[in-house]
Amino acid sequence: MADGWDEAEDWEVDPEEMARLERNGAFAVILGILGMTSAMFVYPSYGLMALPTMAIGITGAFMGKMTVDSGVQGAPRAYGLMAMATGIVSSAWAAIVLCFCATMVALYAFMLFMIFAAVGMQ
Repeated sequence: MADGWDEAEDWEVDPEEMARLERNGAFAVILGILGMTSAMFVYPSYGLMALPTMAIGITGAFMGKMTVDSGVQGAPRAYGLMAMATGIVSSAWAAIVLCFCATMVALYAFMLFMIFAAVGMQ
């Protein structure tokens, strides 16, 4: 009579499927770390790296979510959770810095507009 502990074979995943999930999870972590790395260059590039960084981060987070949603435990789940965290953080950081850089550009444009408007009034 099975008491719940003997039903482990129902939870087992095909080794090929496990290898595929682990490979996808590892690739998602690489994308997340690449997103975090490129997020550090968003501000020095005046926001030009923001869109590629957000694309890389969102892709890594999505791949990590797909790995976690597969339901397997162990390394693929850990890879998926790490990819989700790094992807979300890098995308959020890039979006914040992009908003900051856009605000600075708008401020400079407004200042130039005001200078030319003041000169034009005289």
